[in-house]
Amino acid sequence: MRLRHVPGSREKLENAPNMVLKPETAPVGGWQELFAARGSAGDKLCLEIGCGRGRFCNDLARQNPQLNIIGLELHEDVLARALEKLEEEDVALVSNLALLWQDASKIVDSFARGEVNRIYLNFSDPWPKKKHAKRRLTSAGFLAVYAKILAADGELWLKTDNRELFEWSADQLLQAGWRLHDIDYNYPPKAAAEDEITEYESRFRALGQPIFRLCASCPAANTAFEVKSMRYISTRGNTQGVTAAEAIRLGMVPGGGLFVPEQQPRFPYSWAELCAMSYQTLAEKVLGLFLTDYTEDTLHEIVAAAYGDNFADAKIAPLKKLSGGVHILELWHGPTAAFKDMALQILPRLLTEAGRISGEDKEVDILVATSGDTGKAALEGFKNVPGVKIICFYPAGGVSRTQYLQMATTDGDNTYVCAVRGNFDDCQTGVKRIFGDEALAKKLVSAGKCFSSANSINWGRLCPQIVYYFWSYAEMLRQGSVKPGEAFNVAVPTGNFGNILAAYYAREMGLPIKHLVCASNSNRVLADALATGVYDKRREFVKTTSPSMDILISSNFERFYYAMCGGDAEKVRAAYAALDKDGVFTADEDAVQNWRKVISGGYAAEEQVAATIRHYLTEKNYALDPHTAVAAHVYAAYAEQSGDAAPVVIAATASPFKFGRAVLAALGEDIAADAAEDEVLRRLANKIGRPAHRALVGLEQKPVLHNTEVEPADMPKLVADILQL
Repeated sequence: MRLRHVPGSREKLENAPNMVLKPETAPVGGWQELFAARGSAGDKLCLEIGCGRGRFCNDLARQNPQLNIIGLELHEDVLARALEKLEEEDVALVSNLALLWQDASKIVDSFARGEVNRIYLNFSDPWPKKKHAKRRLTSAGFLAVYAKILAADGELWLKTDNRELFEWSADQLLQAGWRLHDIDYNYPPKAAAEDEITEYESRFRALGQPIFRLCASCPAANTAFEVKSMRYISTRGNTQGVTAAEAIRLGMVPGGGLFVPEQQPRFPYSWAELCAMSYQTLAEKVLGLFLTDYTEDTLHEIVAAAYGDNFADAKIAPLKKLSGGVHILELWHGPTAAFKDMALQILPRLLTEAGRISGEDKEVDILVATSGDTGKAALEGFKNVPGVKIICFYPAGGVSRTQYLQMATTDGDNTYVCAVRGNFDDCQTGVKRIFGDEALAKKLVSAGKCFSSANSINWGRLCPQIVYYFWSYAEMLRQGSVKPGEAFNVAVPTGNFGNILAAYYAREMGLPIKHLVCASNSNRVLADALATGVYDKRREFVKTTSPSMDILISSNFERFYYAMCGGDAEKVRAAYAALDKDGVFTADEDAVQNWRKVISGGYAAEEQVAATIRHYLTEKNYALDPHTAVAAHVYAAYAEQSGDAAPVVIAATASPFKFGRAVLAALGEDIAADAAEDEVLRRLANKIGRPAHRALVGLEQKPVLHNTEVEPADMPKLVADILQL
């Protein structure tokens, strides 16, 4: 609360030029000399921004002769009171204190670059309205100014009673490249050396309010955390290293194989810093380690556009803590109610930037094979993106009614959807063959076009998924479920192996994941492969209530196998040649031993899935979709068999409303086959006591815009016709 206007304040300040300096009288680059001339022996220059009536800077100067203190204040009526206090206590006795009368946003006018050793921000105005965020003294604009005047080893000390401001400030600092130290959510009085109690602090402590404090080091001091350039190589050793932009633009390695990072970066931040990051800042930091040819500013813009109001929850991926050490990571708050949004809201932007970085102005034609969720998420992400066409293939009759309606009603002038008479593997194999079709490739080049992928074979799809496993750990820390550095387990319902592979990469980066549990439905090819070391796709394809996992060829297992083989591309090449030729391969024994240290698999039959849905709603008051129920069942079996009592994060890959019929059936509710989807949503909402996902309401009222259906063998011709090749 500011003082009212006090007559004579300006004159009082003008009449004390030796004690009260202004930008035009500030000794830029010579502050230490000014203090030395006054008799100060201080060797460290400290600036308090917003010194108010001067209690803090006055006490700090008197108690710490080794510091030279400058109290900055814009408001003349307030600064005049600070001057009065000094005069009352004899200015001559405080040779290491000066007052600076100016606007904080213009402090570069009063200091040389690198001249200040420490900045104090004490109980500054929180400016609570979002539209006023730029006025906060820890907003990006102010932080950039501070970085200019701080020495390379300079620090910023922040104290406040406002938790929202504190958390926002910590995130802003990390986003701007600062490092955080001494993050304290209940700071004791004067616990740090060279600190004093402020006037506001006294009031808040008397009321019993906690005080929040942090110390941040200037970005210039963080050279130890410079990111190394990242290249991408093939799992089959058939290409030279490429940049991240090239890997994303190409989607998959020409001639077969998948792009993988040449080396695995380590997550360089402390657990306290991780807890201080918003989802957006964390995404920037993780992606920045892998996409090193994208600038920081570009990644900031891309992330901000990808993760915002398009997600129904401000946390983007909230973690729900249930009983028994179980945590559900809700990955379905995006625009299509499935976890695929976590990557497919950002991939189009990464791909567009990849073209700019690579100097390519070709039309990019996205081919997508989907078992249901990827399709709509990709269509929504790429819809109306300039210079892009997207063609989505899904198995006819192999997706839920909701998934079908989501895809078939997609508008946009660049979207194409086609049903394939077969299963998901027919769709995926068909897309891979189109990628490898040399005749079609030549026509593409002649037409100034190029193929790319929105499936998780594209590194730009997989990389963003790493982020949410770090986020889940941050949420567990904030909720008190684990102590910093304490291990936890991760269980993932898995079809194409991309989601759990992202968790494995997070583990390799230093996230303390103790064990990964790969959960399959009745199409148990992955569970069997992990248990026996034999990957055998030669089996009956089963349609289940978890159709997004109805997959027999898990593309991303190739990346995992490459890692388990220690990067031996020859072993990978031989294994996948056998899989392509015979439908089966036996894994290298060393690779099997390697993966058994980190991962195990299991499967859930349909009746077990239904029972798990009932159990979770009855016992934990939580509604699972069938895919997440697969993971919950498999993890429970793993925990019982192994005795592993570590807390677990279960990846919830879809809203229960996306598979409302299956969930209602599991809960013993009869629902007519011809019941409208909105009726299904209404019934389920009443049953579980939760509103339907906003993306799923009113689907049947939208016109069906796509009704093409082809045989697998006709997929190349359809693509050629759409692209006019």
